[in-house]
Amino acid sequence: MFYWFQSLWMAFFVGVTEELQFRGILYGALRKHMYAPAAIAMSAVCFTAFHGQFNPLHLLFGWLAASLTEQHRSIIPAIVIHVSWNLCRKIDTWFVDVVQIVLKTYFFTAIATALILMAAVYVASRWRNLKVEAQSA
Repeated sequence: MFYWFQSLWMAFFVGVTEELQFRGILYGALRKHMYAPAAIAMSAVCFTAFHGQFNPLHLLFGWLAASLTEQHRSIIPAIVIHVSWNLCRKIDTWFVDVVQIVLKTYFFTAIATALILMAAVYVASRWRNLKVEAQSA
């Protein structure tokens, strides 16, 4: 039980703080002085560098989060995606390390994790539309 509480807390805490740093503060400051594509690229590179090694997934994730922030003019979708990603990674690690899942089953777990992440992306992309609909009602 403690493992899951700690995992949920860390996924939430890291996702929120990194998004505040890289999309809230850094991207916001860059966006004031340059066009969106350049600001998105620079914040994605900084996000990747922050993680200590070049990983194309970090670069892609940084680009996605900054693009969502630009599109929705809010860091909430990026936070939802980041927390979901961190939680999926924790679940993924738990299945491999603790359960010692076999490779065939791991493949299905990876698909389920991807589906959860895609659902989070969908919710994040709908966030602005739901917010606008609620205000107009």
